[in-house]
Amino acid sequence: MESTPTLSPSLADRVDQSAALLFGQDSGSTLRLNRITAELRRDCDRLRASQSTDVTTIAIVGRIGEGKSWLARTILSDEPAFDQTRAMLPSGQNADDRTHELIWVGTKQPFAAMNHGERFVQVPESALLDLGAPYAIADSPGYSDHDPTLGALSSVALSSSPVKLLATSVSQIRDGSLAQFVASMNGSIIVPVVRFRPENGQAAPANNTVSDCQNEIDRWAKLAPSSQFYPAIFLPDAGVAGEQTAREAARLHLAETLTKLLSESTSLHQSLDIQLNERITFAQRELADELGDFRARLGAPVDRLEQLTTSFPDIVEHGLVGEEALLRAAMRSRFRGDALDRTSMLFFPFRSLLGILGLTLGAWDKVIFAAFGSVPSLVMTAVQSVKNIRETGRLESTSSRLTDRTETLLRDAYAEDLRTFSDALASTTNQSNHASKSPAGNISVHGIAALESESHKTISDTVRTRRLASPFLWLGGLMATLAFWGLLLGPLISLYSAYFEGLQSLEESVAGQWQRFPMPPSSLWITSLLLSIAPVVAIAMVTMYLASAPRRIASAARLVRQGIVDAIHQRIGNGKLRIEISNPRLEAARFLLSLGER
Repeated sequence: MESTPTLSPSLADRVDQSAALLFGQDSGSTLRLNRITAELRRDCDRLRASQSTDVTTIAIVGRIGEGKSWLARTILSDEPAFDQTRAMLPSGQNADDRTHELIWVGTKQPFAAMNHGERFVQVPESALLDLGAPYAIADSPGYSDHDPTLGALSSVALSSSPVKLLATSVSQIRDGSLAQFVASMNGSIIVPVVRFRPENGQAAPANNTVSDCQNEIDRWAKLAPSSQFYPAIFLPDAGVAGEQTAREAARLHLAETLTKLLSESTSLHQSLDIQLNERITFAQRELADELGDFRARLGAPVDRLEQLTTSFPDIVEHGLVGEEALLRAAMRSRFRGDALDRTSMLFFPFRSLLGILGLTLGAWDKVIFAAFGSVPSLVMTAVQSVKNIRETGRLESTSSRLTDRTETLLRDAYAEDLRTFSDALASTTNQSNHASKSPAGNISVHGIAALESESHKTISDTVRTRRLASPFLWLGGLMATLAFWGLLLGPLISLYSAYFEGLQSLEESVAGQWQRFPMPPSSLWITSLLLSIAPVVAIAMVTMYLASAPRRIASAARLVRQGIVDAIHQRIGNGKLRIEISNPRLEAARFLLSLGER
């Protein structure tokens, strides 16, 4: 057995709550919507009750005067002991003989409570036609376009039973007047019971009659695609064939068809599930029709607010990524840091120079002159270093302020349309303009933190795939280290040779001769260091340029932006990134307007 849908209570409750919030508890619009939701609850409760009982309910439905009560009396035993029960089911063409109540007859009451105009008559099992399983039969008033009371009771019968015996005649089959009524029973198990006038003493209908009926039933199947149509039962008109003949034919055909039908419990339960969903769908259409004027006035402002969600990704992207210059600065910083991290500590002073050059990016030409004591170059280098540090700080602070910044941008984008919605709502619900002057509601963003984490991963993956290859770093570091120590090795060897000679003379003499130790001037050290470090600086500059070349930065920035944009759209699509406007009236209006879209 399939699980029972549980949408109807929440749907009805939300409609009632939304209507009371928007229109007022006692307004005409609220009361009309409450009537629809009350009927929905009643019908859904009745269908669920049918699912939980072991008594299958069979409703006899159709237009006024089509022999529904006669059919119900036929199912009852003709023993005199049950004459009183049969009398409760009046049958005839006169208004006084017609059924004005929904009467259930069975061995066990199928529902705990009965509605107004509905009653249950309990009979022993022997009083009913044997169908092999417990059941209750309903004699419903015929539906009529001129009597809404009978129509309401007929609706209760339709929503109470999985099985419908559709009492009709050949003339109604041929004029197609039952099409809409059959469509309203979508999801049911329908057994057409067609009354025909026997010709020339024939007990069966003519072939053209059967063909016409089958063609109309095929059309019904298209109008009620979820219904299951059993082969039609043809009964001779009692006024022509005689009461006893018609009654015996009815009992024989009904027993044959319904016994098989009641044995298929799975089909019965599936029919109830389908009917339940169809009843909910029908209620949604009724609610949408009732809210037609409301939709005409509030639809455009709410649609405008919904359309603003299309700009939501752009706002989040702007808050997360920022301007192109800022993004490229972030990528340069990442590539410089990555190159420095992957350079071995053994490559001294190459690695140290890479760090300095990364910090002074944009003032490399000043670094050389600053090393020779140029005060203006030294100042420019310091200024550029401070600028780079500040730029990096802006990047870090942007992440920490992302949520607040995005919410501010969204509030600015939505403010005017929220005011328009409030004004339209006030005029539609005949409320004071105080509603339009009330706060429009706070806008909050959910899922930003997870998006930030994914963005950091996107940046890291991009840097890892677009960075300078490790062999280049090792080659640059090795060349720079060999050049530095190779050039510095000559002065060191010369100096240490003189130092060892002085140390030997000191050991051989009794008195210390300290003047024999070399006393090189500081300029020698500075000159030697500068000459040795010059090629290292050149190699480091080339390496750093390759690591953060403009084309590399532009390509990486493009990949990062596209990756973040894709992540934003994906998270919006699966609901992980969303905006919420804390305006109960807007949420209520949005829900009511959505009823026509369900």
